[in-house]
Amino acid sequence: MKFNRATTALAGLIVMGLASTQLLWAVPSSKEELLQSVKEAVAKKDSAAIMGLFNKENTDLRMMSMSEMMVTQIVKDPIKEVSLEPLEVNFKAAIVVGDQVYHPNIPVLGYVKFHTGGENSVSMNMPYGEKDGSYYLAGTVKEAVQ
Repeated sequence: MKFNRATTALAGLIVMGLASTQLLWAVPSSKEELLQSVKEAVAKKDSAAIMGLFNKENTDLRMMSMSEMMVTQIVKDPIKEVSLEPLEVNFKAAIVVGDQVYHPNIPVLGYVKFHTGGENSVSMNMPYGEKDGSYYLAGTVKEAVQ
């Protein structure tokens, strides 16, 4: 497959953008700071701020795109509550699909739970964790099964 200069330049900008996004926002140094940052972003309906809280190291671009779609929906929904929740007893960090394994890019400590409330309430959980003293929403790594 041959790429033209425009395609190569665009791919470079995307990679640079993903790498530099974490520099645009202060990275929370506690799970409480992470929760507060998420709550503020939800209140402002700021999907870019939520995306800035993801650890993007080694993430799969398709999985990050899916995360971005979920975040876009979150800021559209009438979120009533955002909370931190513990991991379930049966939490599995890795999922194998065919010849690929998907797993979080940081050790997961729990979930950030988004809850709409009301009669037709819906909840969604996003895993969060800690790396090098900073707290992030977990990105997803895609690797070939070994």
